[in-house]
Amino acid sequence: MKKTFEKASLLINSYAKEGLMLSMSKEDIEVLFRQGRFCFLFEGGELVACAGVTAEFPGGIYEFGSWAVRKDLVSKGYGLQVYHKVMSLDFLKGKKVIAFGNKNSSPIFEKVGMGEMPQSSLPKECFFPCKTCFCDKSLVLEGELCVDRVFLLKNPDKF
Repeated sequence: MKKTFEKASLLINSYAKEGLMLSMSKEDIEVLFRQGRFCFLFEGGELVACAGVTAEFPGGIYEFGSWAVRKDLVSKGYGLQVYHKVMSLDFLKGKKVIAFGNKNSSPIFEKVGMGEMPQSSLPKECFFPCKTCFCDKSLVLEGELCVDRVFLLKNPDKF
């Protein structure tokens, strides 16, 4: 599994360097996986996608994040497969799950039925990890929020 954690970290961090998501170490991925909060998708024995529940915030709010698909396989359904795998984790049933969207992920979140919610409706703690993002924070109000939109899974029991 160590190689899988390393490959997932490299995949996620390739998007993080473009400012499209937060970086994730192989050690952090391993911790989430051991907690039953991170999923991988394989094709022919190779890692093709990954995602997980990357944070729990005050008020019982969980974050769906680190959603990455190998770049040569984007738009082939792997992202949706790993999304559904994460959303079907037992501990998420009936829970509030959010996702932070940007130009890359927002159209996909809309496609899977996540509705947009105002950033102001979330505790400020939800945005602390954003300070480590590689994005251009100068484009966002007060330079603290590195996401364009926040999405709420409309029906967490659906999956």
